[in-house]
Amino acid sequence: MADGGQAPRIVIDLDHGGFDVADPAGSLPSFRSASAFAPWRALWLFHGVTAPLIRGFYYPISASERYGLSRGQGPRCVLLDARGDQLWLSGVACGGTGAPVEAARRLLDALSWTAPDLAGPDEMLFVDGDLVQSRPLSAPRPQAAPGKTFVRDGRLACRMEFDTPATTPDDLQEIWALSIGPSGWLGRPRALTLYADRARSQQAGHEGCQLIARGATGRELWLQLPEPDTYERLAFTPRAGYAGAFTQYEAFKVAVFRSVGVDLTATGRTWRDVLRGHHPEPAPIISWP
Repeated sequence: MADGGQAPRIVIDLDHGGFDVADPAGSLPSFRSASAFAPWRALWLFHGVTAPLIRGFYYPISASERYGLSRGQGPRCVLLDARGDQLWLSGVACGGTGAPVEAARRLLDALSWTAPDLAGPDEMLFVDGDLVQSRPLSAPRPQAAPGKTFVRDGRLACRMEFDTPATTPDDLQEIWALSIGPSGWLGRPRALTLYADRARSQQAGHEGCQLIARGATGRELWLQLPEPDTYERLAFTPRAGYAGAFTQYEAFKVAVFRSVGVDLTATGRTWRDVLRGHHPEPAPIISWP
């Protein structure tokens, strides 16, 4: 729905502050004051905070600190305008009864869009005023996609985690190959950033994802990978299980950079260092180009 003339952006009602999460009294004024948007073209309504994840809408991890949200939640109402910009409302929803559902009815009235039964669906999609898709609460909820998509600094990003038992190194290799293919989501990589650890990535605003790839279209793929165990991790933090060997993930990072002409295994050690068993400290951040 974007016209391609402007990078998409996301406005979250919680940024306005002064109200609790899922409070229609805060969400509806955010909608009424949203004057910088183009005409509204589409509207997603969801019942629960996990239903939006199926469609790729999720609050970034940093939202748990900014707004006190639990991780793994998304907005229950998403409005998209003609440019592709999005307005996320936490206090407007479908499914069941109560203030959020009544707020959804008032929102549809304000848009002059038809307001059908809002109590039964788990999700609803309106396009240009018409209900084009819905799923009832009684229907099984499909699995969410492995990646979570969002807009960051005007760029579309997909964040994926490969540090859990649910994914394997083979999954990582397959998704990377699909992403960079001729018709892939990312396309040919134009920039790569590799953080030495999750903490440095967190400080840089990449939410603990150590490998960041930007494609020819400006899209970004964020990959969170397993890290080696250290004394601190074993002593103070329960080890997060993951499939495969850690060396498989290390080999993947080496292969990604080698494909663009960067050899991560080139240490530059002198013969004296080799004899003494000394290894240089890894660079905190490796960037290409």
